[in-house]
Amino acid sequence: MVVATFILAFLLYLKINNLLVVSVLVSLFSLQFFNPNKYYTLEVIRGFNLALPELKNGYYLGYGVHVADIFFLLLSLSILGSFFMSSDVRKLLNIKVILTTLISLSMYYYISALSSIKYSPFAVASIIWLLQYGRLVLIFLAVLICTKTYKNFIVLIKRVIQSIVLTQFVVGLLQFSKKSALELPIEFSKGASFYTGLDESNLFFRISGTFLYHNQLGLIIGILLPILLFFRSKKEGQKSFDIVIIVLSCMLILFTQSRVAWIGLIAIAVQYVLVNKKEIANKWHHSRGKYTFWFRLILLSLVFSPIIVTRLQLSVNTIYQGAGLSIRLRMIKEASEALLYSPWIGYGVGTNEIVLFSLFPQGTMSVFPAAIHFAPVQILLESGVLGLIFLTAPFLFFFRYAVSRFNSKKLSISSGKYLHASLASAIFFSIYYLLQPHVGIVEFAFLGLVLSFGVIGYNLAQNNA
Repeated sequence: MVVATFILAFLLYLKINNLLVVSVLVSLFSLQFFNPNKYYTLEVIRGFNLALPELKNGYYLGYGVHVADIFFLLLSLSILGSFFMSSDVRKLLNIKVILTTLISLSMYYYISALSSIKYSPFAVASIIWLLQYGRLVLIFLAVLICTKTYKNFIVLIKRVIQSIVLTQFVVGLLQFSKKSALELPIEFSKGASFYTGLDESNLFFRISGTFLYHNQLGLIIGILLPILLFFRSKKEGQKSFDIVIIVLSCMLILFTQSRVAWIGLIAIAVQYVLVNKKEIANKWHHSRGKYTFWFRLILLSLVFSPIIVTRLQLSVNTIYQGAGLSIRLRMIKEASEALLYSPWIGYGVGTNEIVLFSLFPQGTMSVFPAAIHFAPVQILLESGVLGLIFLTAPFLFFFRYAVSRFNSKKLSISSGKYLHASLASAIFFSIYYLLQPHVGIVEFAFLGLVLSFGVIGYNLAQNNA
């Protein structure tokens, strides 16, 4: 896998002749391959303390390196080289909004490092995870630099996203057809979840592609989908290909059977319709367009209705004891009590399970050992109130700005695309993280992409004002 990725990077370099651009593209592309890796495991909770027979040998967490880390190291060096060699790149730090964002994120990493060193029982693992969280900043900076220095960089980003979607669709479709993992070396998930609640369906296999689990696949595709939507090509040949990839992205999200991702998908669709309502209305008035729309909608409903109906039917069990909602509420209650002992800086990266188990041995961790399925509280327990504020502040700023300019006629086409794409992605991951935990070592890099789009849209809008 490493050799194949290096060959890809070499071929791209021959074509593009820009090391930083190649590093960004290959880093993003390689994020989907968590396996193969060089990992070390540590026992967090011993098996005899757990109620689930599947975990009789204990609950473990892993830390180490995988393919993406190699290219993110190369990306770090490329960014440093760009700052030393180009005055235009250095001028980026003179832009107030970029400097403020970097300071805020740096404070989050400082606080997280402090809490990890001070409180984490496995400080080395926590620091390694935190370094991998740092991909957020690397992607954020790299995309800003490449957009400024390389013409039509967004086209290359789109190609990478389309490649990720195609890869995940092929693997996911084979998983769905086989009703199990494919046992490929690039797959992480080898089977079903160790815990199945009352609101979970086992009728259809939930695909995870090459990501860690099904919900995460839904999250990543959902974050990337708005970029494909709002930067869809107008050229006839490319337009058709873009539409096909968008349809495959939606199908992937449906196949993950992630209800929170489905809600996020609806939110993206609503925003896209609101932004493009005039264009859609014009097509709607065309009689052929009406019939085509209804035909496609009915066809897709028939194809996916068994998956959707089965999943939603069992969702009525959510409120009962042992289902998803009750587990989440118990997690949040325990975390709230635990936070009282270290409210400002938390307990360190990746310590949710061990902290809650130490304080509540007969609590949720004994039956469902996992990070808190409510990312804001998960981050609070990791990095405290200060960490959560510094991490979310930049996203909230650009989220607010994008919402305030949603229907503005002063936005240029270019700034509108960036702002609408970043807003749709931000809405999607905000919905997701209200019901799921984050896995920052994989997901934060994609959040860096969203944040960079917000900054680019903001700067373009300010320059045109």
